[in-house]
Amino acid sequence: MGDLELTLLAYYRSRPLNSLTVQEVDEYLYLELKLGLEPWQQMRRGTP
Repeated sequence: MGDLELTLLAYYRSRPLNSLTVQEVDEYLYLELKLGLEPWQQMRRGTP
């Protein structure tokens, strides 16, 4: 993940979910999923 994505994720995590817009919640969920899948994708590719 890039710096911008990590910054956005930190911002979304610092706010209550009910204060986010629908688009922000979508982006937050996408980033959480992407962060969770990254180690699995690297392991599958065999890259450290």
